[in-house]
Amino acid sequence: MQSLYERKLATYPRTDSQYITHDDLETLVRLTQRDDRVTEFITPDTRPDQPRLGLTVNDKKVAGHTAILPTLRVNQTCLADLNEQERLVLTRIVRRMWEAVSDDQIVEITTVQARISPECGTTATGITDEDLETGFTTRQEQALQDGWKAIEPSCQQAEDTSDDEPDNVSRHDTIPPNLVEDVTLTPVCPAELHKGETKPPARFTDATLLNAMEHASRWLDMKTKNADELKAALEDDSTHASGIGTPATRAEIIERLACSCRFLLS
Repeated sequence: MQSLYERKLATYPRTDSQYITHDDLETLVRLTQRDDRVTEFITPDTRPDQPRLGLTVNDKKVAGHTAILPTLRVNQTCLADLNEQERLVLTRIVRRMWEAVSDDQIVEITTVQARISPECGTTATGITDEDLETGFTTRQEQALQDGWKAIEPSCQQAEDTSDDEPDNVSRHDTIPPNLVEDVTLTPVCPAELHKGETKPPARFTDATLLNAMEHASRWLDMKTKNADELKAALEDDSTHASGIGTPATRAEIIERLACSCRFLLS
């Protein structure tokens, strides 16, 4: 990001803003009018016919620097002068710009709620009266209009794919397409009990660690001494820099801590 900023291909990178101001609206209009930021960046047919530029403008939510935008110098030819990491980052900036002004994604959500039938409550099946009060809920989402998610479909594919799930295991959260409301299902007995293990929290990445620093109060153990005072201090947004550090210094803080840890381990 710093390299792209120095090349005048992206705006100031050290910001946590997700909006631009009205002063930047004319620039955004010019960015989305021409084809320079379409070819080699997004699939042309996913480009919104009428970009909704107003969605990105909110002066009140811009405390310092605005959201990151590509500059008018960006086009498909400039990618040849960048290294692989710079090309990936610049492509993502342009795609995010198109996502922000694209159409909504329309999703149809089907929810099925079920309870164990009293007919299954027998000694032979091992289902107790307490089990009969247990409810089960499953839900399924089906996209009717991809909208902004069509800009980078690989993200949706990554969300739908789990590396921990064997190929020969069927998905149990898929609702049959012919299942409609008020359908009575015939109970199947006996029930089978499957045991599993919960997964530990995912490891921090650069992005999630920066977010955790910004919202550090969420990670406090409220049972500790003076937790309320510490929480109030971390949530003080009078300087638009709540949490640990500021958007411009958090990466530097992480780097210093990493150096300290390496020194201690050595």
